[in-house]
Amino acid sequence: MGITTTMKTPPMPHQGAELVSHGADRIRGVWWEQGLGKTWLAIAEAEGLYQTGFVDGLLVLAPNGIHENWALYELPPHLGVPYRCHIYNTHKAQTKAAQRDAQEVLTYRTGLAVLVMSYDGIKTETGKALAKKFLTQRRVFYVLDESNRIKTPSAIVTRTVLASGKYADFRRVLCGTPITNTPFDVYTQVKFLDPTFWDRTPYGLGSFAAFKAFFGVWEDGYNGKTKQEYKVLKSYRNLDLLKTLLEPLVTRLLKEDVLTLPPKVYSYRGFDMTPKQQRLYDELEADFMTMLGDELIMAPLAITRMLRLQQITCGYLPTAAAAPAGPQPADDYSLFTGLEAPAPVPAQPVPDGQKFMPIDDHNPRLDLLREICEDLPHKAIIWARFRADIDQIVTALGDRCTRWDGSIPLDRREVNKRRFLEDPACQFMAATPESMGEGHTLVVAKTEVYYSNSFKLKERLQSEDRAHRIGTDTPVHIIDIVANSSLDLRIVAALRNKFDIASSLIDKKFRSWLLTYEPSLATI
Repeated sequence: MGITTTMKTPPMPHQGAELVSHGADRIRGVWWEQGLGKTWLAIAEAEGLYQTGFVDGLLVLAPNGIHENWALYELPPHLGVPYRCHIYNTHKAQTKAAQRDAQEVLTYRTGLAVLVMSYDGIKTETGKALAKKFLTQRRVFYVLDESNRIKTPSAIVTRTVLASGKYADFRRVLCGTPITNTPFDVYTQVKFLDPTFWDRTPYGLGSFAAFKAFFGVWEDGYNGKTKQEYKVLKSYRNLDLLKTLLEPLVTRLLKEDVLTLPPKVYSYRGFDMTPKQQRLYDELEADFMTMLGDELIMAPLAITRMLRLQQITCGYLPTAAAAPAGPQPADDYSLFTGLEAPAPVPAQPVPDGQKFMPIDDHNPRLDLLREICEDLPHKAIIWARFRADIDQIVTALGDRCTRWDGSIPLDRREVNKRRFLEDPACQFMAATPESMGEGHTLVVAKTEVYYSNSFKLKERLQSEDRAHRIGTDTPVHIIDIVANSSLDLRIVAALRNKFDIASSLIDKKFRSWLLTYEPSLATI
């Protein structure tokens, strides 16, 4: 069932078609590729349903920081009806000003009441209570932005969101990468839309365990040390059936289907490690330990070893007293075990005084980045996995570069973003895909440089499309910096494997950037 709206901005053809055909559906998954205007569509649907008297409230859950984007950058230029919005801030929720503002939104009756909240926020007792009041006191259009944040059924945030969903009159899940690691990622996203959807299928999919058993091929494994048996995921099956089950419930569009955007142009630039880097790399890879000055670097676990090897290619290692930088071990769990990863371990703030030892008097990866940047006449985003990389990049590029990562408070990040967007003298944005890869429009950038990659396919796909979306008017050049004969190529191989699985269900296409590595991958 369709609806009409009075939005300030007109729809793109594909947005208008979806609005007319499914805008008034009570449940819907919008799994459009990044940059196709999922946010505009959700706002338009909420507005249309408000104008026809079906809803009087809009509740948006989004990753931390992105929820503020809805209030600051999405609602004001688009929404065509009176509204009042409250941004729930976990750290300020107990202040009198925040409580007063929240109460005013709860009782607002002369327009559309809007509550935007992060997934972290709804896990708190205060946030949960506010969301419940909003949902029970109003007729609500409930949106999950980047809905794969609830992909783990046992996670507190997933259980909280699923419990809250039953109070909403209309529900939407928005995600450009609904499947990033396994097809199992869709289970709870669909369950939010329709709690009994899987129970009603004739295949006995009522529990997550049954869902995994039906769509996965498992073998028995045995841990000799603990003398415990366990199941090992070997492959997937019945994916065509899963796609058929999802088709009535979700819409999936790719940019190539509906937009005539300039292309992405992929290339990679390789460098040789210094002799000292190469020695450390070879020793750690072979013996699980190496010496850097007086420091003994040990990495007996495969996951930790992979982390240390990548840090060597980046030109440094943490001291023995330093905590690991960057993603925690859960990041790469499934790569080594074949099992579904446990709930991600939140990234920890860098402790005061944490130190990294430079390996050599110069860093060839950083030298190559400088060379690339000197040749760029326009704005560019530099993506890096580790915070230590961001530190080095910002120091190397000076005032021409600003940053967005976990070391910067949220309010300061917005200042940095505006500087990058509006200040001609600010040519570069150095950012981690984990913190800035979702929900931002950065089409002022004509080049994206991947200084270092992680194994997370979602981070790669999401971050690429910050500069390649509606509003892009020139080709976007995407450059990967890789250390020759190193872990960097193995990371690409792992991403390629994950993309094969995801694309078989939702895309039926292959990323050309992965193909640029084909000759090197053959030797891994």
